[in-house]
Amino acid sequence: MKIYAVILITVALILESCNSHPNKLAERWVLGKGPSDSPSTIHSQINSLGLDYRVLIYDFTQSPLSGSFIQLKSFGKYNLRISTIYSEGRWKRTNDSTLILVATTADTIPIRVMNCDGDTLKIKFLTGHNFSNYLNYLSNDITLTFVSDTIWYVKTKNPYSFKYNRWAVKAKQKLTETEIRHKLLNYIDYLLAILKDPRDNSKYLDKITNPITIAANGISIKGIKEVDPEWQNLFYDKEGFETAYHILQNTFLCDVRIMETRDFVALDVDILKQIREIIKRKKKCE
Repeated sequence: MKIYAVILITVALILESCNSHPNKLAERWVLGKGPSDSPSTIHSQINSLGLDYRVLIYDFTQSPLSGSFIQLKSFGKYNLRISTIYSEGRWKRTNDSTLILVATTADTIPIRVMNCDGDTLKIKFLTGHNFSNYLNYLSNDITLTFVSDTIWYVKTKNPYSFKYNRWAVKAKQKLTETEIRHKLLNYIDYLLAILKDPRDNSKYLDKITNPITIAANGISIKGIKEVDPEWQNLFYDKEGFETAYHILQNTFLCDVRIMETRDFVALDVDILKQIREIIKRKKKCE
């Protein structure tokens, strides 16, 4: 998953050492599939493509941060996901080593760029603010290390884009049923993008799919009391969440065609597409 470095002069100032080698500044930065992966191993498996933005991704398969990303766009917008928490808004540089993210919720998230050398970038989420206090494993002196990655989303949907994370933006006002359905459709679209991601996100699915559980033998829904609070809080209030949950729960009462295949991705993608159609058509099932 991702973080963009900086616009023009900003990129050159913060990540100047990264620019000292051709093609070192790739579109995104990835920690890899586990502590044993080295930058040389990762880079032997990916292509080098330079685009107009940079992304940092933290992806330890055994870590609570698996699948997390931070993306900084050249025109001052950012989005990030740390575990199950999603945030987007505006960002700015206060000096050569500090970035300030200002979320749409008005939360401020300061990030310290500790080092940038060739293919490696190290950052810290600074303590003393709501974001790191909530995610205590990012507090104190935890440094996250990334290496450049260049997966380019052309034929597949980009699950790190603003478009496919729109569902995860917390509502600022009470939602109508139509707006709740639209948010759920965006949520299903995101799950489809994750399942079709060229990067293996199998260790990440259990963090972001709640209340839907995706498995090799199909899809299920969690009980209403088991839904992640972050997902509940997307719908403004308890009434909005319960409406969203019951709309989603209704789809599991409908007749859904089950493909005969050993490809669990194809199976789950097909089921999700049917669930999406049920929500879109407002079909009632018993």
